[in-house]
Amino acid sequence: MRTWPSVLIALTAAAVGVAAWVFRPVEPEAADTVDWTQTQALLQERGVSLSSKTNVVLAIVCTLRQDRLEPYGFEGPTSPFLDEMARTGVILERHYTQAPWTRPSSGSLLTGRWPRALQLDNPGKRSSLSLVLDDSHTTLAEYFQAAGHTTIGSTGNPNLKAQFGLAQGLDLNWEPPNTFKEGHVRVKGHAQVDYLLDTLDTVPAEQPVFMQVVLTDTHTPRNPSLRYLRLLADSIFKPGRRARYNATVRQADAVLARLFTEVKAQRPDTLFVLANDHGEGLRHPRNHGRGHGNHLYPTTIGGTSIWHHPDLQPQRTDQLTMNIDLVPTILGALGLPVGRVDGADLSDAMQGSEPFPNRSVVFSETYYGKTRKLSAIGPDFQYIRNQRVTKDPTRQEMLFATSDRLSETNIIADHPEAADRLRKALDAWDEQMGALWSSAGAPTEIELSADTKAQLEALGYLD
Repeated sequence: MRTWPSVLIALTAAAVGVAAWVFRPVEPEAADTVDWTQTQALLQERGVSLSSKTNVVLAIVCTLRQDRLEPYGFEGPTSPFLDEMARTGVILERHYTQAPWTRPSSGSLLTGRWPRALQLDNPGKRSSLSLVLDDSHTTLAEYFQAAGHTTIGSTGNPNLKAQFGLAQGLDLNWEPPNTFKEGHVRVKGHAQVDYLLDTLDTVPAEQPVFMQVVLTDTHTPRNPSLRYLRLLADSIFKPGRRARYNATVRQADAVLARLFTEVKAQRPDTLFVLANDHGEGLRHPRNHGRGHGNHLYPTTIGGTSIWHHPDLQPQRTDQLTMNIDLVPTILGALGLPVGRVDGADLSDAMQGSEPFPNRSVVFSETYYGKTRKLSAIGPDFQYIRNQRVTKDPTRQEMLFATSDRLSETNIIADHPEAADRLRKALDAWDEQMGALWSSAGAPTEIELSADTKAQLEALGYLD
């Protein structure tokens, strides 16, 4: 039998080993989940052409705030992989989501249609949480399924589970039964990558694949790895809201680096697309709110859009783009047919054969809870209309400079002509959206189960 001193020594050694692993140092400029040299080499590869047989990986990160990422100007080490991916790929710098919460925004992202065309955000008095994507709409996975790709998916967000119609077209799909438990994220991004890679191993190498993953590492309730907290927080014992968020961004970056590296090592002909459904307020600035859904500031509707394939030459564009452009652009790049969409095909611009369209305005809206807001964004200004009557009528219409993402000052009185121009554009768009909603008939709804309600509540969607 071991003596107590030897047992104590063994336990101490084990504890020290565990602590050393948990707190192992992280290189600020390299993802710690991959062989960084290999990843950089894969990012530099060229000589493969896009075709109808190209593999596609669409990685959607929930609540990924644009201005916390290095490729969008953040100065902390939150996203070394995405920074390298943007440097060697295509990055859309002035990109916007169509809503600041998951269901309507992701519906637009996955179909190329406006949220009200999909009836995934309710402009009436009823809640939107029971709304379902009707099967008359075609998702990106369904387009690829029809083109002969094997379609694989996984979501860590219950808002996107099959019961809400957003898994249409996925041949193989992993939806964790209990996404959140006791205030903690139960499914980590690495577990989802494990599933995707294990499933990919069962698909013949000559069979093209479409892969769709929705990561929730940055979503509340946030539980970042301690080694990332140590890198990005002044204190791991009392990290602030933003430091904790930054650590989860670094965690998501590490997950994405692993997914990219392992897929590209097997299938060089892969188009890898990063997107987000919306951002997060983080009370930075304070009037932008703590979470998402209720506001249309750049912190919550600023889109992240980074594309990589050997056939795409590195470039950045500051032209206005939207999430509804993703479906027609991916299909256009592969030469695949697309049905009815509201977005634009940017594939020629992506490949450098023509310039990006010079849009004068893009749009976003939200009918989250009691919130009723619409926004028109131009090259220089963002106009926001609060549709609800408030005690302070001066807050009904706001104008901000798009160059100042953290603006808190309403400058509408200083730029009446710009406000009037965007107001008219928003009026016309709102009328068009109202017609789309009405012509679609009664929205498709389901009754939420107790389990689904509990999971949505864990994400902050129910009181």
